[in-house]
Amino acid sequence: MWPRHDASANVRPFYLHRIVDASGVSGTGIVAVGAVLPSGKAVLEWRSRWKTITVFESVDQIVRIHGHGGRTQLHWGDPPQESRLPAWVLAWQALAASRALPPAPQLPCPTPERPSAGQGSKARDLYAAVRMRLVDSVQRRLG
Repeated sequence: MWPRHDASANVRPFYLHRIVDASGVSGTGIVAVGAVLPSGKAVLEWRSRWKTITVFESVDQIVRIHGHGGRTQLHWGDPPQESRLPAWVLAWQALAASRALPPAPQLPCPTPERPSAGQGSKARDLYAAVRMRLVDSVQRRLG
């Protein structure tokens, strides 16, 4: 008889932890949460930008489809508290932190009066040298 009303059968939560993102879509870390229903069917909710919920015949089907040969692991229970942010947000934060620009160089403050002819060329040379060093530094950081 459907639906099954079995008091001893409980909903069992799980989550997917992706170690390597082969497709580049969902990122790494905890990418999905789900639960196994008393009927044996499994519900999976993706935590990526594209929020989707899918019902599978079993947890085995999820592992076969989304396990990617062990690169995504299924863990029973609720995900750890520190991983409550979606995986794509964590990946974006890590990328933003790794590409932090260097602090701006401290340049002497120019005097308000106009430079003489000799001073103007020195100022331009100093500006060009500092600009080139800054551009080189940013290019090295960004790869």
